[in-house]
Amino acid sequence: MLSDQQREFSPGEPPRVSETAIVIAELIPHMSPETVEDLGRLIQRRLTMLDTRAERYARLGLLIDIVSERTGEVPSVARYRELRAVREPAGERWPSDTALSTAYGGWVNAVRVAMELVWNGASVKTPRSTHHQKISAPYSGEEAVAAFLVCCEALGCWPTEYEYEDWRVLSRELARRAGMPEPRYPATKTWKRLYGGKWHHFEAAVRRQLVRAQS
Repeated sequence: MLSDQQREFSPGEPPRVSETAIVIAELIPHMSPETVEDLGRLIQRRLTMLDTRAERYARLGLLIDIVSERTGEVPSVARYRELRAVREPAGERWPSDTALSTAYGGWVNAVRVAMELVWNGASVKTPRSTHHQKISAPYSGEEAVAAFLVCCEALGCWPTEYEYEDWRVLSRELARRAGMPEPRYPATKTWKRLYGGKWHHFEAAVRRQLVRAQS
């Protein structure tokens, strides 16, 4: 615990930083990169909750319109860019997908906030999933690769395993809310089981699939 004197005279510390914040900052160098990334995403997600509802609607209005189509899928960056360009001549000015991703800690987080506004947050009852009650067929390596490529298209980039997992979870939730079957998108732990526990082995399989598709 820091003494009052240490808090008062610690050089370089911003004013009025809480002791809890200082302790967390001191712990970061001792955390794994995965834990640091998880912590950053968690903090960013909590910060988005500070927006007022009106501010969220003003910023996310176009994305809300897309989510309101209730396709059961995560809206792609390409779809957002297309609709943004269509509406611009009519005088509508919406943030770019990059701006939304920056403001909300990633595209998936921006879609999640828009989804909560469409369904009025926790007050809406989501149909209960019965997926866990069924014995589904094991995932194949081809299914894992195909799911990753769908995620790439949706996010408009090559996602990390954490970004893919966020997208997968949100995809399943959107499908449930739309009353559709949950998509067969395997979890990252399934990839690791199929590809020897190595992320780069899985990435290599994805790249091979892309080469075959282009040949």
